Amino acid sequence: MASQQAYDYIIAGGTAGCVIASHLKQARPDFSIAIIERGPDERKHPLVLSPLGVSQLKDVGLDSIYPTEPQSHLNNRRIELHAGNVVSGSSAVNYGLWMRGDRKDYDYWASLIGDNQWGYEGLLPYFKRCETHYDPGGERAQHGFDGPMKSFTGRQYPLREPVLEGLKHLGLREIKDANGGSPLGISPYVENWSPTRQPSGLVYDLSGVGLVTNATIKRILLSSDSEQDPVAKGIELTDGRKLKAKREVILSCGAYRTPQVLMLSGIGPSARLSQLGIKTVVESPDVGNNLWDHLGVFLCCKLDPKAAEEGLAVGNAKFMSSPRNLEGSACNWMTIDKFPHDQLQVALQQDAKGATESDNEHHLLGARAHHCVMLVYMPISLGEGYDVGMDGEHVSVGVMNFQPTARGTITLRSTNPNDLPLIDPCYASTHHDKYVMRAATRKTLSLIEAPSLKSVIIGERPPVGRRPISAMSSDEEIDERVKGCAMSIQHGAGTTAIGKVVDAELCVKGVQGLRVCDASVLPAPVAATIQATVYAVAEKMADIILSRL
Repeated sequence: MASQQAYDYIIAGGTAGCVIASHLKQARPDFSIAIIERGPDERKHPLVLSPLGVSQLKDVGLDSIYPTEPQSHLNNRRIELHAGNVVSGSSAVNYGLWMRGDRKDYDYWASLIGDNQWGYEGLLPYFKRCETHYDPGGERAQHGFDGPMKSFTGRQYPLREPVLEGLKHLGLREIKDANGGSPLGISPYVENWSPTRQPSGLVYDLSGVGLVTNATIKRILLSSDSEQDPVAKGIELTDGRKLKAKREVILSCGAYRTPQVLMLSGIGPSARLSQLGIKTVVESPDVGNNLWDHLGVFLCCKLDPKAAEEGLAVGNAKFMSSPRNLEGSACNWMTIDKFPHDQLQVALQQDAKGATESDNEHHLLGARAHHCVMLVYMPISLGEGYDVGMDGEHVSVGVMNFQPTARGTITLRSTNPNDLPLIDPCYASTHHDKYVMRAATRKTLSLIEAPSLKSVIIGERPPVGRRPISAMSSDEEIDERVKGCAMSIQHGAGTTAIGKVVDAELCVKGVQGLRVCDASVLPAPVAATIQATVYAVAEKMADIILSRL
């Protein structure tokens, strides 16, 4: 198939690309469809399929690293960002959480876009269509039970009940289902390990779809008729091959590569393009802007030696001898919470500086999901001075800021498509984000000090040369830990946002025959890991295309 030079649809890789290609081919078997992928076809690689193989995928070239520019609010550290370099994109390298977020997030999207089809109720059929949810408590009104993606809850790890009691000690309530649009509370951890990983290119049938692998896009081929908007005619690869698109080109390269491809093709902010000698074909000032990501902090915690002997963590022989413990992510509960109105409002007011929303109308105020707290049965210790192995003697407690207000940028490093783009997420650059990370980290420390866990966890295992912190530590001490240990949770998005760069049907504004469908189109943060959201958007995109045939 790779030798064929013309296709009805050319789809530029990624998680979403496999979903769209599958639906188009099944609905129209007569269509010729090609997926272009920078990496190889290693959907069944043992490290792709293994829950414990995530950290090793970069060593075999399937997980690409995108270092950020130095982050001034995180001790000038360069933060590692990851993206799949394999057929199925990042669905082949992620941690497998299956979260939907708060209905208010999607209704806020609809208000930004001016189209209710992008609100929660508009997207709900697509969340349902892509999943088969294995949970006796799942409501049919909120979940799908015959889709291609299997999702699970309720794995029974050793500290399940003590952790639940610890979370309740923080004043949180238990809920049955965080994926029903109202996630505030303690709910069972939902994942899509089955028991191996489910990359989109395995879960969705790609029979009859052409795969052009190990291929990097140099540019989109655009018509030059000055009387009309340019038309996407195909793509050119870095090896000189040109592939023609008889109907459409669909970019699904991800939040970092999709804006890069657009800008290399002359679609973007003219001021930036001209600096590199790129002719502007379509002035699109928001390409590469609006980058948002979830920042997180994971603190490594030392188990009491007697408790560790009971097999409570990854690395302990007793823990590792149970097959069930190795079939997914080692976590029982996902806890999603809000912040007090008054404290959050103060932080937002400090950032306001002429904002259009009044103090009491800001969309982040009120009873909505802001952050999550979790305990994982392994040491996740990234950051300055951490060096803890999977020794069975440590667990981690972590927090994610699900509603960052900081926005960053993607810009071109050069005109070479093989060069990584310049990525500046501006992490923790707002008063809001600093407050959220500080307060949520303090809450996380309170969890390990709860009565139900005191006999199990001794306390934080600090980075080398640092003193342990606790819930009673000062703001300054907690801020310092955040600066040294905060990391990306790998949910970069928003860089070709709906309503800005693409319209409500995901067509690139000012270009005919060119769409985008990946995390880059998500216009604002969602209180969730973004995997399920990307699948729902891809499902919707397939329907949009088919409805126009």
